Amino acid sequence: MAHNTDTVALYWDFENLHATLVDDQGGVGHYYRNRFVTQEPLVDVAAIVGYAQSLGPIAINRAFGNWVSYSRYRHKLLESAVELIQLFPPGSNAKNGADIKLSLDVADDMARFGHIGTVIVVGGDSDYIPLSHRVKAQGRSMIGIGCRNSTNPFLAQSCLRFKFYEDLVAPATPTPAGADTTVQPAVLQAAVPGPAPTETTETTEIAETTVVIEAAEITEAAETTEAAATAATTEPTQAAPLIVPAEAPATHAPAATDIAGALAPAKAPTPAPASAPAPPVADDPAQAVRLIVASSLARMHQSRGEPWVRKAQLRPYIQRLNPTFHELLDGFGSFNNLLATMPDLVEMRQGVYDHELRLRQPADGQPA
Repeated sequence: MAHNTDTVALYWDFENLHATLVDDQGGVGHYYRNRFVTQEPLVDVAAIVGYAQSLGPIAINRAFGNWVSYSRYRHKLLESAVELIQLFPPGSNAKNGADIKLSLDVADDMARFGHIGTVIVVGGDSDYIPLSHRVKAQGRSMIGIGCRNSTNPFLAQSCLRFKFYEDLVAPATPTPAGADTTVQPAVLQAAVPGPAPTETTETTEIAETTVVIEAAEITEAAETTEAAATAATTEPTQAAPLIVPAEAPATHAPAATDIAGALAPAKAPTPAPASAPAPPVADDPAQAVRLIVASSLARMHQSRGEPWVRKAQLRPYIQRLNPTFHELLDGFGSFNNLLATMPDLVEMRQGVYDHELRLRQPADGQPA
């Protein structure tokens, strides 16, 4: 019996990923001190499942953890069809043993199911290095997913491919050729115009001191202006006449009122009148179809590393993301007719075996 070796098995060490995100927000040790309270959802479950689906149909999607503390993930986990394995820690200070149980399940599933071609492990612990060796010895592809600042580098090297969670959640925008990729603080650019200073400790300290002094002077000028405006409003008869020069010199500093306005906190936008509400984008079927096509092309480009995707591969991937998708339900006679309605979004060319698609590129060379 022939097996489809393109299927994917996805295994989550859920606490490992969630704890890293909690410590990133609250500091090292924050999760350990609060691990028995109900956790706020931080993990983007759909982003990881979407990446796995871009590699092939998901045959196993199994997550390990103490789900007593993760009840607020319920909707996201059900939406992504994740099978939950409950692991109670055997003691108040004991680990839940997810890494051991996960590794045993992977070994057992590979022995029973010959159709699994790719094993994805969500977790950055070095404990998964022997598992990676076993998976590759079985002729399967081992892919790891973990946070950038907590992943063991030797685990990443032992995998066929390793994806950082931060890159899956927020894919990096390609930089056009020849562009300056140097990042400088915006305040420093504004306060110290002209050529960049030499990279010495003394120059850097002088520049930072200049920025702090000028920021303090701007704040003081703004406060003085606000106090003068208040006095002029409450006691108009005692205010001195304002003398305005006929023409300000070219090198005149910005007006104090302009500085005060720039430093003042932004006001909340005025809500639109009830008679003219904004159209709900999420409820627009055409917009929803455009969104799923764009996200599918972006995910396939991210997983394959090539901007062009074969048209025959796009539709099955969309159906893995949304099993209810069918172009006939949206009023199109075929998938080609659906793509023909979005030439501003999708670019098409003739490939070697099939038509190829990609997100349309604007004039500056960056993706739309």
